[in-house]
Amino acid sequence: MGVWGMGIVQSDEYCEIYERFMEEYDQGKPLSNIRNDILDEYLEEFDSNDGILHDVYFAIGKAEWMCGGVSDEVMEKISCIIKSGENIVFYSELEATESDLKLRQKKLEIFLNSLSTPRGKIKKRKVPMEKYVRFNAEKLPLFRSGDVFAYEINGKYRILCFVS
Repeated sequence: MGVWGMGIVQSDEYCEIYERFMEEYDQGKPLSNIRNDILDEYLEEFDSNDGILHDVYFAIGKAEWMCGGVSDEVMEKISCIIKSGENIVFYSELEATESDLKLRQKKLEIFLNSLSTPRGKIKKRKVPMEKYVRFNAEKLPLFRSGDVFAYEINGKYRILCFVS
């Protein structure tokens, strides 16, 4: 596990888990399935008290928060890790300085507070590139470069401009 700072996102494990979670989310997988698959994999590999799991829970919590809300199970675990001081003990074992530990504690409290506050806007799923429909504008004889097409969908207006 690589750690390069005291911020919540400043570890290799956090970045890998968060990225994996968001990729699977964009592919349309349900949040609970993503969470359970990741946790099953890590809990099989690591002891439940291993400090590496802290970053796993933090990444899952942040990803769930971005996608609409943190599950009770993950929120409870994150809260326990932070309030019990487990993460600070883990970082002290990594030989963090006293000032680094104070900074880490502050970052943890800010993180817990942010997860406790509902996110205003839920992250939309990205459509994978392979699902885009590609077409050749030259094969559309009705439209020429410079033509504009306007339409309404779900109460919102869209404009399509053809350029070559």
